[in-house]
Amino acid sequence: MNILGVDTSTKKLSVCVLKDDLILANFNSTALQRHSSMLVPVIEKVLKKSKLPLKDIDGFAISIGPGSFTGLRIGVSSIKALSMATGKPIVAVPSLDVLARNATSTRDLICPIVDAKKSNVYACFYRPSKGKLIRLAEYMLSSVHDVAARTQEKTVFLGDGLAVYGDYLKNRLSSFAVFEEERLWYPKAVIVAKLGLEKLKGKEFDDTDRLTPLYLYPKECDIIKKQK
Repeated sequence: MNILGVDTSTKKLSVCVLKDDLILANFNSTALQRHSSMLVPVIEKVLKKSKLPLKDIDGFAISIGPGSFTGLRIGVSSIKALSMATGKPIVAVPSLDVLARNATSTRDLICPIVDAKKSNVYACFYRPSKGKLIRLAEYMLSSVHDVAARTQEKTVFLGDGLAVYGDYLKNRLSSFAVFEEERLWYPKAVIVAKLGLEKLKGKEFDDTDRLTPLYLYPKECDIIKKQK
């Protein structure tokens, strides 16, 4: 089964094509504010490298957030367009689930934190269990102080929120706070595709017409709706 995975939830742009568990082509690069101009050409480039035409893709996996408002809108709208053009299904994967899987070599609690601006972070706690990650709470939009207060045991943190709040967490939590290296702070499309493939095989398709990014800032969501 062939699946195209995309993540545009951060300043990084990540696109991947999988054939079952085999990576046919992969792209990861800093996009900053250029997701809109880069995404379609990168998808074309990755498909060409994979030697698969678009018609041979069996489904699309998209990282739906939480994350960058602009990046998420671009990613979701582009994948919806491809789905409607090809008639192939979409499966949506929360970005924090994707990011948490970058911490693969630990038995400790895992907490991805993504900078949400306005002195907030997007975060969630996961526990490794038998090769899988068990999500322990709802996806959070909260202050880093709240995240620290919830941390009662050794926890592996990763995500671009560490660039802003890493020193605070280390000072507040001491040995309870373990940081992954910076190369693991961003979601990867290969993980989006792998998680999406599980949903695709189970026919857990998302409704293309109703699919929207996972926003946790209600005021921004209202503004976006009014602008449409």
